[in-house]
Amino acid sequence: MFMLKISETSSVANTKIYWKRFAEWAIGLKRKYQQDLIFRTQWNIIGCIVLLGTSLLALVAYAFHYLYEELTRTILQGVIDQLSTGSAGDGADIAQAAQNAQMRNFVIVFAATALMATLVGYFIAKVALAPARNALLFQKRFIGDIAHELRTPIAIIKTNSEVSLMDTSLDPKVQRVLHSNIDELNRASEIINNLLTFSNWTRPEQMNFSSIDLGVVADAAIRSLRELAKKKRVEIIVYKKTPRMIYANSTAIGQIATNIIKNAISYTPARGKATVLIEPDYQGHILFVVQDTGMGIERKDLPHIFEPFFRAERSRNRQHGSSGLGLAIVSELVKIHHGKIAVKSAPNHGTTVTVSFPYYKNGDAAYSAKREQTEHPDEISAGFVA
Repeated sequence: MFMLKISETSSVANTKIYWKRFAEWAIGLKRKYQQDLIFRTQWNIIGCIVLLGTSLLALVAYAFHYLYEELTRTILQGVIDQLSTGSAGDGADIAQAAQNAQMRNFVIVFAATALMATLVGYFIAKVALAPARNALLFQKRFIGDIAHELRTPIAIIKTNSEVSLMDTSLDPKVQRVLHSNIDELNRASEIINNLLTFSNWTRPEQMNFSSIDLGVVADAAIRSLRELAKKKRVEIIVYKKTPRMIYANSTAIGQIATNIIKNAISYTPARGKATVLIEPDYQGHILFVVQDTGMGIERKDLPHIFEPFFRAERSRNRQHGSSGLGLAIVSELVKIHHGKIAVKSAPNHGTTVTVSFPYYKNGDAAYSAKREQTEHPDEISAGFVA
């Protein structure tokens, strides 16, 4: 009797231990589900798949039941009709009615199954892409916050350096160091501005579009780069033909024009020239072409020039002050405007950048405020000069 009580007590204790372990495991699983985005996404996808499978099985079971019930009802009704009219048919009418009912039910079941699979597939895709979407939003927010935080200290250091240069009694070596520091601070400021642009202007929902003259925007970009061209002793030649109207965001188009023309000036040696051409192609597009007589781009580097922070080996020196974000920003903005960009280049033979925008004609449904996509939207291509 005593041994039986000890055994029962031990069994109860083991049961409590197992339940305690199970509760700890469940609590840990719940905590991991709440904190680990990837783990939560995996189980959400599994749940969606199980829901899809269960729903399809239920739908198939109901479909078979409904199908055979409908077929039975159709056949019985045909037999009753023949008996009531006294006609002795060969059953062809009954078979045809049954076949029609079967086809009708098959179409209904197929449509319901396709609709259910589409809805569940949409939710699965939404759940599966949630980590990537959240990571992208966090990355953009992080880049923007860091860039804003770096602006103030860089501006202060630059201001202090410029104030120190006002002292004419400074040693020439110190002056050279301060000038070098200011150049580097300018380069850092350009990187920060490009990061902010890359973070902000790649959100189409925040951009206001209107009808603009591409030639006017290009003229403004050239004026802003006049000092750089003068310093580099690069001649800028402009050709413009009408029409030049596009439906776009003027600030974004200005960023595109500025970055492309600035690259042409920066990578063209003294006494070179950069040619800007704006004209219609008479196929529904306005072309913005910038051609320079600069150093060109190596064949192996050309496919990568639109990647963020990529700089060709030949241009990897500080005198150009490139941040490696200019063309990445250009490509994103061109995509947003449903345009195309193509680059043709060869070492020591210059570079030609051609951007094509859909032509905007007021009142023309083809280029309305909805900004319909072109035949090949978001296309970016790179070519080579023979």
